[in-house]
Amino acid sequence: MGRWRPERRVDRLRAVAAVVLVVLLAPAVASGVESAVGGSTIDDDRIDPGVENVTFVTSQGNEFRDAGAAFVVIDTDTGERLRRYSEFYRYYDVDPLGNGRVLLVADTQGVDPAGGFFAVTMNWRTGEVVDRFPIPADTHDVDYVGEGEYAIADIKADRVSVYNRTREEIVWEFDFGQQYPNRSAGKAEGFTHLNDVDPIDNGSAFLASPRNMDRVVLIDRSTKRVEWTLGSEDDYSIMNEQHNPTLLSRNPPTVLVADSENNRIVEYQKTGTGWDETWRYTTVAGWPRDADRLPNGNTLIVDTWGKQVIEVTPDKQVVARYEIAGQGTYDVERLPYGDEPTGPPMALLRERRPGLDSSPSDDGRALERSGSAAVLRGAIETVETSYYLAQWVLPSWLGKLEFVTSVSAVVLALVWGASESYRAFRRRAGD
Repeated sequence: MGRWRPERRVDRLRAVAAVVLVVLLAPAVASGVESAVGGSTIDDDRIDPGVENVTFVTSQGNEFRDAGAAFVVIDTDTGERLRRYSEFYRYYDVDPLGNGRVLLVADTQGVDPAGGFFAVTMNWRTGEVVDRFPIPADTHDVDYVGEGEYAIADIKADRVSVYNRTREEIVWEFDFGQQYPNRSAGKAEGFTHLNDVDPIDNGSAFLASPRNMDRVVLIDRSTKRVEWTLGSEDDYSIMNEQHNPTLLSRNPPTVLVADSENNRIVEYQKTGTGWDETWRYTTVAGWPRDADRLPNGNTLIVDTWGKQVIEVTPDKQVVARYEIAGQGTYDVERLPYGDEPTGPPMALLRERRPGLDSSPSDDGRALERSGSAAVLRGAIETVETSYYLAQWVLPSWLGKLEFVTSVSAVVLALVWGASESYRAFRRRAGD
């Protein structure tokens, strides 16, 4: 009789632990079921032909198959997902071309007998592929220049090239290895990680983003000379492995860039003595990889680790948010404004709107870094960092809540298992 009450208490604890375990696992199970049920790539057979105010978003996917890679078409006004294409292994850059077409950079590995990377022109309403041609492996960006020519950010060859689709040949190139010979020495696997190229003034110049060199350069097409450089290698106070810069103004040169490893969006304007920071936005979950300035002065931002695209005003207020069900959110464009809309620089906006609070100072966090708030913020950042790092191997449908509850369930199961093992050991020792 003396052993009954302790055993009954243990049974009650086991029951409580089992209930808690079920509750903790429920979000992940529900999310997985929802993903399996709602996994169609095209939601509707038709889209209203009058719908033009749409936002395009691509997700790269993670390091494994079925990784949440997708091209998503969103109704800008309502947030409704009009299309979700997921036929390819990876999606990188997307550019509106007009006439219902977009240009995509896609990796067809595992889903196409030809395999490899392709520049794909497709009808975003129907999914019909209008044209496609092979591009170098691991290319992240291809832009249409005009007259059948395409600018290619060739990561493997460390070069910007112009490909003539009609002649099917490279007609121009800028080789970073030749221009920066000291930098390229001994780099068998390349040194630029050239993730973006934008034709400027109808292709008379190219804005290029050699990410691993922590800089953005403007290249004159006719002379192959670098007109100017923003940033320098390992000077992380300016940029740290950036993505997808946009030239907002040629005179004075003004660049908006997703400063990825610094977890911020930053705008710089060139002066007679260097570059001045004119705007900064830091309230992102982590690793932003695209930022576009819209004509109204707002900025579209790809928050990769947050699995979202946000639109923020010059005074840093979020006015739209689109959550993206996929891993590695990569690029965003808004149809009416074409590829890389060059909205007004922040200096010009301040002139137009006196009193505009758009200073380049940090926009801060909700919690102050002092006392208990600092401890809480540290705990939150630890959870966020763990989740973001794990995203490359997690299923695409496992969100932050599901990640936290699943990890908690695993910890509880381990503690429970250890407790049962200890009790079994004590019983054997007492025999």
